[in-house]
Amino acid sequence: MGSYQRFHRWGKLPVLEIDGKHQLSQSHAISKYLGKKFNLDGADELESAKCDEYVGVALDMRTEWRKYWFEKEDQTKRENAKTEFITVIAPKYFNRFSKILEDNGGKYLVGSGLTWADFFVALFFELFEDTVDKIFSSHTLRYFNSKTTFTLSHR
Repeated sequence: MGSYQRFHRWGKLPVLEIDGKHQLSQSHAISKYLGKKFNLDGADELESAKCDEYVGVALDMRTEWRKYWFEKEDQTKRENAKTEFITVIAPKYFNRFSKILEDNGGKYLVGSGLTWADFFVALFFELFEDTVDKIFSSHTLRYFNSKTTFTLSHR
């Protein structure tokens, strides 16, 4: 176990320390907390719930991606999982996210401004793009991902 374990009860990273008194673990919880703290959680309760929905879907997609990425023992099983992710799973989710973006003006997932869900989903899109060749077939998703990544790096 790493030396960071002394800093948090779960012994895992990431950990956000707040005011030197409190610690928060798990990337989802940290992201949601920061979204609320910096008014990036939607304009109302419905938009806040939509943020939760889209982050939940991104986490579901990551679960499917892990079946391929972490399979190290059986190369055939790994290739089959990768093929399924590329041909079935990713298109299903990407088509739906693309439609959500298009219906919302093409810039943001929720409402008229940036939310923590945009950052969270873009992070996973970046992960998928980095680990699976040519996974984006939608111009809208490429634009969303590049814009959100740009926003992240220039804030």
